[in-house]
Amino acid sequence: MYPISQLYDQYLKERARQWAVKLDIAGTEYGMDSIIDFSIENNLTSADDFEIGQAIPSRLVLRLKTANVIPPNARIVPYVALILPPEYEGNAGLTWGENEDTWGEADYLWGGAITEYMPLGEFFVDRREKIGQDVWEFVCYDKLVYADVAYVSQLTYPATMQAVWDEICAQLGFDYDDSVVIGSYTVPVAPTGYSCRQVMGYIAGANGASVYVGKDGTVKFRRYSASDAPVMEISDAEYIAVTETGPVKTYTRVVVVYDPDEGLAYEAGSGDENHTLYVEIPFGTQTMADALLVQLSGFSITPIQMDMRGYPQIEVGDRIRYGRPAPALTWGTADMAWQDADFSWDGYYDGGQSLCLNMVYGFKGGLSLSIDAPAKSEQESEFGVDGSLTAAINRLNRNAVKKGKTYYGLTITDDEGLVVERSDHKSKITLNSDTMRWDVDGSAALEYDALAGKLKFRGDIIMEGGSISWSDVNAPTPDDVGALPADSPRLTWIGPTGIYTGTINANQINTESLSAISANLGTVTAGQIIGVSINSAVITGSTIQTATSGRRIVMSDAFRSYDSNNVVRISIEDFPGFNYHQLQFFGQSGTRVGVMSGTDGQTNLATVNNAMLVLRGNPIAIDTTSSVNFQGVPVSGLTLPISAISGLQDQLNAIWSALNNKADKGAFTQPAGPYNGGIPIGTNLMTSGGGVVTWNGIPAHSHVQS
Repeated sequence: MYPISQLYDQYLKERARQWAVKLDIAGTEYGMDSIIDFSIENNLTSADDFEIGQAIPSRLVLRLKTANVIPPNARIVPYVALILPPEYEGNAGLTWGENEDTWGEADYLWGGAITEYMPLGEFFVDRREKIGQDVWEFVCYDKLVYADVAYVSQLTYPATMQAVWDEICAQLGFDYDDSVVIGSYTVPVAPTGYSCRQVMGYIAGANGASVYVGKDGTVKFRRYSASDAPVMEISDAEYIAVTETGPVKTYTRVVVVYDPDEGLAYEAGSGDENHTLYVEIPFGTQTMADALLVQLSGFSITPIQMDMRGYPQIEVGDRIRYGRPAPALTWGTADMAWQDADFSWDGYYDGGQSLCLNMVYGFKGGLSLSIDAPAKSEQESEFGVDGSLTAAINRLNRNAVKKGKTYYGLTITDDEGLVVERSDHKSKITLNSDTMRWDVDGSAALEYDALAGKLKFRGDIIMEGGSISWSDVNAPTPDDVGALPADSPRLTWIGPTGIYTGTINANQINTESLSAISANLGTVTAGQIIGVSINSAVITGSTIQTATSGRRIVMSDAFRSYDSNNVVRISIEDFPGFNYHQLQFFGQSGTRVGVMSGTDGQTNLATVNNAMLVLRGNPIAIDTTSSVNFQGVPVSGLTLPISAISGLQDQLNAIWSALNNKADKGAFTQPAGPYNGGIPIGTNLMTSGGGVVTWNGIPAHSHVQS
């Protein structure tokens, strides 16, 4: 029940109550001069029996006189208040200076003789119709109507039921209060193929409740249990008429149906059909059925239809006590015998307890309320016999495949045909006469358009055997092949005559044979090409080497031969206009160490380390027009035929033999002496001056050979 002030509650019970009504429409206020009438319908059951797990939008039908243009889907909130007697005006009309009451004594209403305005719900315009001069009828629904959209979950499953509920409310922008209590259940897979409103109802049903939007626009649970107590007592003076449409109904058995088409369900408790509560929950479990039985054990409802005075604080699903109240008696003041007490323990002569499952508020100058609590009565016969038509329909329902119904991910629809979709929406397959389409993450991964005759694929192809072949297909035309620039989005053309492409980038290409003619490749960029042979190909602008380091041969702009320490480079030079060619040799330092040149194949010339060798004709000849140095000796005009130098080696050997052991010119002889020179050593000789010298002989000495 919606909370109201004590003053509001007091004057709601007055017989001569006066209403003040207003509307907030898209932020603009409309008063009683514009409101003709309205009705508000709240429902917690869509059938003729008590149900749980429902989420039914409330409806407002409003007739309004206005020349204003109401925006599409405008938000409308109706408010009601009570006009109080004049004495409640108090001193509200006085200024602060004129008022003699203290702050604590000021018990009058600041807004004048009127209670607070209470909202009757939050609604949004669904359709409108002009029914008179500036008179419009609007049909509106509360925010649950926005939940009639497909639930597409981003959660990882299994997920908690609370997480699913929170995701739905976040997607829809719904706020909910603490009446929403969800058990520690999990949802095993994403509820594919259901709307958000359906899933909200299933979650509520698993927790013994139904969903509704309160008068303040907040999403709420109406949770049922055996401990329900009436929120309001309605005496016979408050209602115009009440009809009990069946006996009190209680439930002793709960059946949680998780596949209504196949009749698959979990059961808890025992009892006949009249005492069985059916709840549809696609992700239901035996645990849920057991918990619902405990929660609803002893729960009862009296089916009624009631028309009464309007009490706006009553909310859909509230339990009420109705009937003729007995006088308040104590044990001591009761003047009747025990067996003669014709009233109930709670002080009523008649009536009972029921639920406001379906309510309609109506305003036409005053506020009225109609309450309906439907419940199926026990059948008169204990045997329910189906006729032939009913039996046939039941068989059809069990065996027929229904459009729009999901069977383990398979759905048949009018617009798409056969659809197979994962519960988490990761992938989806669509089959019909025109299209075969496989979507992954919302985008087409494989699609065949039968009308266009085209097959499209997005992803990787991994072949684990077999082959790829084709025949009777169109070969690419010159326009097709020529229209493949390197930056074209159309990268490759595969046809029976070959593969045509712009650029192939690869780390490695392994092939038995690579033909530049048959493999018509524009550009090949590769880290390494390994093959047995390359036939009939032209290799331009490349480096060919037998190894990357060490002893190797390299061919690029020149021919180079490397060993561990040295390099020899050979290059060829042409001299246009002279018909002259050179083969040049370069050492490791880059200096030229040799040249071979020729003219029309007549002359071969080799120069090595500044020495020149000329070879022409047969026999071999040394021929030059200038002098030739032999060991530094210039020689010119010299012709040495082979016959002239035969036996030269023998003569040279004889000369060397004759000269053997001969003195070498300029060499010193071995030292000899001393000698007496014919005069005995020690002889005293007289000098010309009369002196005397002693003769020591000729000392030891050597001689230079000439």
